[in-house]
Amino acid sequence: MNKKKEVTQEDVAMKLLFPLWECIDPDYKQKYKTDVWRHFENNIRVAAYTSKLNHFLSKILKLMPIDLMAKFLANVNEVMNSGEDKRILKWLRSETTYLVLQVRVLRQEINDSYKMFEEEK
Repeated sequence: MNKKKEVTQEDVAMKLLFPLWECIDPDYKQKYKTDVWRHFENNIRVAAYTSKLNHFLSKILKLMPIDLMAKFLANVNEVMNSGEDKRILKWLRSETTYLVLQVRVLRQEINDSYKMFEEEK
């Protein structure tokens, strides 16, 4: 029996939201550096008020300057094609702060790793 793996909140944060964050226009992040995380969280919540994940993605791409890079498409598609739209959208509406916090933690870990690498040079 080939059972599909159930998508977790961590999957949503790492495979859907993290790529969206990474693909936000750097000029936008710079311009709104003190509020950009709040913008991201609020726009996720707004975009999630739909019944289909593809509508969510379309909406968030219109709300923020995001140009989704090809290197992230496999992960994004894994979540988008999971068939769990209703559950994932509910999380994106009601667990937004938690999901964005996971993205922030991952981004900080990457930044810290990069700093350590630079200090070793």
